[in-house]
Amino acid sequence: MLNLFKPNTLNELMVKEFPPQRWLVEKLIPREGLTILSARPSAYKTWLMLESAIAIANGRPLFNHFETEQTGVLIIDEESNENVLQERFRCLSADDSLPIYYMSRTERLMDESYSREIISFCQSNDIGIVMFDSLVRLHHKNENDSGEMSIILNHFKRIADAGIACLILCHHRKSGAGYSSADESIRGSGDLLASVDVHLALNRKSTSNIVEIIQSKNRYCEELQPFSVTVSNKDGKTSFQYNGNVTEAKDEKDSQLRDEILAYLADNPGINKSNLERALRERADDKKPSQPRIENAVRTLIELGEVRAVSGSFKNSTCLYVNEEEE
Repeated sequence: MLNLFKPNTLNELMVKEFPPQRWLVEKLIPREGLTILSARPSAYKTWLMLESAIAIANGRPLFNHFETEQTGVLIIDEESNENVLQERFRCLSADDSLPIYYMSRTERLMDESYSREIISFCQSNDIGIVMFDSLVRLHHKNENDSGEMSIILNHFKRIADAGIACLILCHHRKSGAGYSSADESIRGSGDLLASVDVHLALNRKSTSNIVEIIQSKNRYCEELQPFSVTVSNKDGKTSFQYNGNVTEAKDEKDSQLRDEILAYLADNPGINKSNLERALRERADDKKPSQPRIENAVRTLIELGEVRAVSGSFKNSTCLYVNEEEE
């Protein structure tokens, strides 16, 4: 009888040589790994998938920021028909000579046979990543049952174990995702998040064209700070612009507001807080700061010693002055 129970020793493990972890997209999509991209409807997740496919097939940085490793791409799209795919690739200015292959609405479910066909095709066509849109269309299992979902995930793992990365699009729970709950945002069993190597959650607020990307899990390095991209639509063309870390962007806006307050106080010394707030809120543009942001900016300037507050004579008002620098 064949004995399959043969544990290895630690010494056998430590003498093995493994290649360093390679990224198809720097710190976002690992080669030979499973990546989940989750979002609520209309959060640009399919657009982002297609933009990633073009960047990887070109070998150019994603969002002109994250380096990529050039390879062929296979897209299995069970959400969009050919007409929609063609329209979106045209909007993204995709070169039709790129090594991008697709299958659209085949209604095939993921099983062992399908995964082996995918592996064979990828190995024959120098394809390093398969993108699936979306997970819910690829199975008829109970998504809240960890046992049933484990069976489905094993088929994707088989593809990854063959050296082919998988990017899988998923839906969010109805509650959506914020920074503190991104790791709980994926709809279905918690086994899904436990099984993947990287999780990226998209957060698009209201109808804004700014999408925040939160990495709640990264098995191979420290999670990236949340960052945002702006989706621009002009003259029938769609493009993505990297905005930097969300916290950095917020800090920069707060710094700009403090500079604006200092400039206004220099021209209007002794103005009280209420009138300062009214002046800032009556700006003609659409970037009016909220009352809490103004109050916080004034408080910070006082704490930094750049502004002093003097009690006024009218109804306990507080008048603000710029502190002169000592020579």
